[in-house]
Amino acid sequence: MKKYGLIIIALVLIASVKMSSGAITLSAPFDKIVVDEFYATPNPSDFQNWTAIAQPPTSADRLTHATVYDPVNDKIYMIGGCPAGQAGTNLATCQQYDPATNTWTNKASMSVARGWIAAGYVRGKIYVIGGYSNSQTHLNVNEEYDIATNTWTTKAPITQGRIAYELVVWRDSLIYVIGGAYLSGTTIIWINSVEIYNPFTNTWTTGTSFPVNCGMGSAAIIDDTIYIAQGYTGSGCLTNLYKGVINPANPTQINWTTGPTLSQPVMCGGTTVLGGCVYWLGGFINASTVTNLCWKYDPATNTISTTEAYPYTIARNNYLVARTTGNELYVMAGDAGGDWTTPNNYYYKITYAPPAANDVGVNSIVAPGGSHRVNTPMTPIAEVKNYGTATQTNFQVVCSIIGPGKVIRYVDTKTVTSLSPGAVTNVEFDMWTPTTMELETVKMRTNLVGDQNPANDRKTSTVLISDALLIEGFNGMTFPPAGWQAIPIVGTYNWERKTSNTNPTCTPFEGEAMASYPSFSATQGNCARLITPPLNLGSTAQICTVAFYMYHDNGYPGGTYGPDSVKVEYSTDGTNFTRVASFRRYEATNAWTQHKVYLGTFSGTIYVGFLAFSDYGNNMNIDYVRMFSYSTGIEEDHTDTPVKFTTLSTPTPNPFTDGSVKISFTLAEPTKASLKIYDATGRTIRTLVNADLASGIYHLTWNGKDENNNNVAEGIYFYTLETSKQKITNKLVLTR
Repeated sequence: MKKYGLIIIALVLIASVKMSSGAITLSAPFDKIVVDEFYATPNPSDFQNWTAIAQPPTSADRLTHATVYDPVNDKIYMIGGCPAGQAGTNLATCQQYDPATNTWTNKASMSVARGWIAAGYVRGKIYVIGGYSNSQTHLNVNEEYDIATNTWTTKAPITQGRIAYELVVWRDSLIYVIGGAYLSGTTIIWINSVEIYNPFTNTWTTGTSFPVNCGMGSAAIIDDTIYIAQGYTGSGCLTNLYKGVINPANPTQINWTTGPTLSQPVMCGGTTVLGGCVYWLGGFINASTVTNLCWKYDPATNTISTTEAYPYTIARNNYLVARTTGNELYVMAGDAGGDWTTPNNYYYKITYAPPAANDVGVNSIVAPGGSHRVNTPMTPIAEVKNYGTATQTNFQVVCSIIGPGKVIRYVDTKTVTSLSPGAVTNVEFDMWTPTTMELETVKMRTNLVGDQNPANDRKTSTVLISDALLIEGFNGMTFPPAGWQAIPIVGTYNWERKTSNTNPTCTPFEGEAMASYPSFSATQGNCARLITPPLNLGSTAQICTVAFYMYHDNGYPGGTYGPDSVKVEYSTDGTNFTRVASFRRYEATNAWTQHKVYLGTFSGTIYVGFLAFSDYGNNMNIDYVRMFSYSTGIEEDHTDTPVKFTTLSTPTPNPFTDGSVKISFTLAEPTKASLKIYDATGRTIRTLVNADLASGIYHLTWNGKDENNNNVAEGIYFYTLETSKQKITNKLVLTR
């Protein structure tokens, strides 16, 4: 028999024991949740009739590989592992399984072969962290696999390299790496530290530690709660289920508590979530014995049930894969019980619980979207689906909108008179006007008497109520976003959604995607316009400003037609556009830069256009578009007395506190005039007016806020009136 590697020996020895914070900056919208939509919540006894599936090109065979499900493309990935169970044989493979065709495909390999790993899926990317190397040591490497491009990229390493850890993904955004072990010489050190990876900022943050040093456990997450069982502490297995509630306001804070007692302490079992419940299958009872038991934890009742559920005794950490396109569960390889040399090709699936007769649910939240303007009416809309096999009549659908502190802002109930099997309908609730700027939770649910699958009854989202007319980060899967238009003007190339880009290499400024125009492919002179939805300003004149981020790089400085550029335009009819600013892509530094553009003063409807112009250089990318409007606060004195001089008066009051200050000026003749607020460094804080004005006397007010409606700091400010012939500046003081 070949000599076992260090980690294998250590794990066999420990298994032979008889077993009875800094805050995270929310720079990405942590609101998207991949929800399991199964026909029913199965019982462990439903997991009986397993069938074999195809074998992969390279068999992992052991309990040290990672498995992860891609819910968008309906594929399963098996990554790394240790097929022979000996030091130096860890794999770097990435193998994709297609459940629809029962076939495997080899994908690009990791740069580092490793085992004792787990993997997390976040918005089209797979992340593999740490692990055990072929040189018999722990790793801190962090690699990202881009499913769309079939490429691996090295990311920021985890602070404490580790093996045999637990991993969960919160809200399809943050990756929590919990516990595990590292090697100090020949000694295995079990740890309880929690490190949190933000894929959008490529940074790590420390979270609240797990209550005990632990590894080789099974971890799952439902909504904001982490569930951990079957872990090994260094002297024995966890005897209880542990629950950790994440604080959404500060995701580094986790409130850990002890749950029910486990009927059989084991380690290295597999875990998944089905229909709102947590399941564990298999695991080591001792060094040579594994089990085929399946445990089900129901958070609603805080109880655990169990039964024999698999035709083989098997151990594998995180090997269960639940397929969200149907009622299927997959087992990908494992270990038969301390047999480190004989291959154990356990690749099976089970189809459980046929579709229920009575099953309706909320398929999606159509409206509101991710943002909405304060003091503007909204109409909540739920898309409801009949998942069952029987027509349903006269059932209720409820919409609740909840503010901070669980304060109920809005509740409405509607009745669906009839919905046939498989049919979908939009339920429109009563109009409501939010009056408070805050982040609100939207909850929609169906109430069908006798519903056989409550797991799909509810959907939850968040909506940011702000004073912005529009906030768009291009993170939805549909492009252009709802209400937007993308129109080629010259050539056939158009704006498109990108989760990453090349030429130049670029990732979104925030969230998972950005808007991109392919200048690298489009010929010189090609252009396309990306147009916002119509923005209703009402009958009162509004000062309009648009802000957005654009990625600049130092490639291809310019050619025959001028440099690649994004031109900002406005339109009052959606067809005829007026250009107000232009930003070239080429800059000396590769970076995202925010641009703020004063559009003018408008009432009624306005559209904003982003015209991408190609010079056949690098691609252009924009992200996080925001549209703001403010009442001009301008009053004109209608007097028959002719104005002889252009003047700028002293503001009243001065100094002024929170509230507003009145600024008056006179124009001796019709002219283009602007009045702007500057800070002591000369930076423009706010444009109060910039328009063609008749001669006369004017009064404006400033509320002490900048272009984004944020309060400015107290201090000295300057205001400047500029016409075609004069420029006058005065001083004012703000105190708070």
